[in-house]
Amino acid sequence: GFKRLFENHVLALGFNWQYEHAKDMDFIRTYSRGNLIPTETGSLLSDPDIQNNNFAVFLQDVWELNKKTNITLGLRYDDFEQFGDHFNYRAALVHMPDTQQTWKLLYGTAIRTPTFREYLKVLDGSFVAPVADPEKLKSLELAYLYSWQRADISVTLFHNEIDDFIHETPTPDGEDEYFTNSEETLDMNGVDVLLTASIIEDLAMRLNVSYLDADSTDITENTDGDTPYLASWTAGFNMNYAYSSNHDAGFSIIYNSHRCDTNDVNDESDAFAIVNIFGGGEVSSQLSYGYGIDNLFDKKVFDPAADFGTFHNTERSEREFWIRLQWSPTL
Repeated sequence: GFKRLFENHVLALGFNWQYEHAKDMDFIRTYSRGNLIPTETGSLLSDPDIQNNNFAVFLQDVWELNKKTNITLGLRYDDFEQFGDHFNYRAALVHMPDTQQTWKLLYGTAIRTPTFREYLKVLDGSFVAPVADPEKLKSLELAYLYSWQRADISVTLFHNEIDDFIHETPTPDGEDEYFTNSEETLDMNGVDVLLTASIIEDLAMRLNVSYLDADSTDITENTDGDTPYLASWTAGFNMNYAYSSNHDAGFSIIYNSHRCDTNDVNDESDAFAIVNIFGGGEVSSQLSYGYGIDNLFDKKVFDPAADFGTFHNTERSEREFWIRLQWSPTL
């Protein structure tokens, strides 16, 4: 892309090409019920060799109304090989009454095309699933940021409307589940709070808490009003201490509230907290290192979206020790 500067405008034009190729979507399933049951292998996709070329053109103009206020206008055109062409836009108003405060009001549209698994899932039974349409998103956000000398706090309120929301539903023969579009609009309202602070010069912390209220009648009618796979409350805490000029250590906590599902397998995810510890630094200008333990307390968390049921989360599914050494020679 390129930019042109003139008076109180910053104009940006860009072009994007994306090549998609399905790979690493094979599975190997071994049963522990006896040696007479053979191992199953195969692909998770009905077209494992699919390749797509997607193109996008976008234009953005930042217009400075005065020293405290600016407007950002953006346009984007996408052409997807599998899902056709789409046009989206956004507009943002940013006002900074002083050096400590920032207000932001944003409205925009976007799309999300189905993933490989969402339109090429291999199904049990004879049912052939129709290809889901892309999700269409309308988003309104109001954000406020306040800065102190050693801390910042931001609060963001948002309202999202998603048409053609992609979700899983049982096949008519009851043999499997496939991905389809919701007939009703999914309304998502919530608030996100982020606090960053340096308590002392070498000790930094980050705390975020989010609440989400999502509702769509045709999705939640069998889940007591809860939207499948989405947590109402999420939070994260991170603390990092630089115990020398080139070395630091820290820990993080990730929290999710209960997430439900729509299948017949008892794999709903209860509320959980995952603890990670980490550290790293530089031994020399060319050699750096890192280390850590993910999921320190080996917390088992069901993944309600797993296709085969009773599977744990694929991210930090068990305690993991890791170490990294990186050498960057001067050429």
